[in-house]
Amino acid sequence: MELSNKDRRIMIALGGTLIAAIIVGRPILYAMNPQSVLENSDQLTLYSLRGYLNQEKLDEFHGWGIFGQKRVTDPQMKERLVTALYSSMDSSAPQYSCFSPSHGLRATRGGRTVDVVICFSCGKVDIYDRGQLRYHYLPISKEASPVFEKAIKAVGLRPG
Repeated sequence: MELSNKDRRIMIALGGTLIAAIIVGRPILYAMNPQSVLENSDQLTLYSLRGYLNQEKLDEFHGWGIFGQKRVTDPQMKERLVTALYSSMDSSAPQYSCFSPSHGLRATRGGRTVDVVICFSCGKVDIYDRGQLRYHYLPISKEASPVFEKAIKAVGLRPG
C-alpha cells in the first residue's frame, strides 16, 4: 500500500511532534525525579543518625534520632556522597529485617527537599520527596559506607 502525499505529510508531522515531545519531555520528567534534586542541590546536609526510633520526638530525621547534622559545603565531598549513594544502589544486595539507619542526606533545590535515610547494616534505604515517603526499603550495598563514615568524621559529626 502506497501513501498519498497528504498521508506522508501527516506522518512526518506526527513523527516530528513525537520527537519534539520526547526531547522536551525528558528534562521535565528528570526535573520531577528526586535524583535531579540530589545531583543538583543548592544545599546538601549530612546526618549522623542514632539508629533507633526517637521516642521523645526531639531532634529527629523522619522519626530517627539525630546525633548531629552538618551542611556539606565542599563540592567534591557532595559529589562523592551522591556518587557513592548511587553506586551502592544494588538490587542484588542482601537485605536484613532490621532498619537501624546511621546516615542520612537532605538535598534541597529551589524549595524542594529530598531526604535519604540509609541503613548500611541491613542494606535498605528510604527516600522522601517533599516530606512524603516515595521509595521504601530500596536495596543498597555496604560499598558507600566508608565514604559516608569519612564524610561524617571530616565535618566533625559523631558517627552513628
